[in-house]
Amino acid sequence: MNKRFNFQYIGYSKLNDVIAIVATDLKNGIGKDNQLLWHLPDDLKHFKKLTLNQVVIMGRNTFESIGRPLPNRINVILSKHPTAAIKDVEWYSDIDLLLKELPMKYPDKQLIVIGGSQIYKLLYPYIQEIHRTLVHYVFDADTFFPDFEKDFECLESNFHTKDEKHLYDFEFQYWKRKNKR
Repeated sequence: MNKRFNFQYIGYSKLNDVIAIVATDLKNGIGKDNQLLWHLPDDLKHFKKLTLNQVVIMGRNTFESIGRPLPNRINVILSKHPTAAIKDVEWYSDIDLLLKELPMKYPDKQLIVIGGSQIYKLLYPYIQEIHRTLVHYVFDADTFFPDFEKDFECLESNFHTKDEKHLYDFEFQYWKRKNKR
């Protein structure tokens, strides 16, 4: 007997798992006054390597602090108040629409959340992996990454000692959600 099945493509694939990239201090601080709290050249190289040719999702404040679309990436801004069209930037004001459309538009790309704090919190339930740079210092931060350690497990960690180019010890960590959806 020949059975027919109707499958609806919803745009989801393993590649479309939502990933967060974040640099935090020892208390999950990520910034102050809409600025980063440190400058670590190796962290910037790591960020570039992970995000190149992928979809980067950010809030309007993060975009404004960067000052331009990140080159060789698909720049997506999630904001309640989209502003004028900017070349090489896609705007979304609806998180459900963003999560539905982006995997269909870019099925071969990773969806990478790069900040800020409000965007990390909004997309937290969908984040399956976190690439975290942990800076071994406590800064006077006013913006924080959500407490995530109870929901994720650290699978990799690579420590870097401070040197002439890096004022702080830091480590690159890879975290994966414990109970995947």
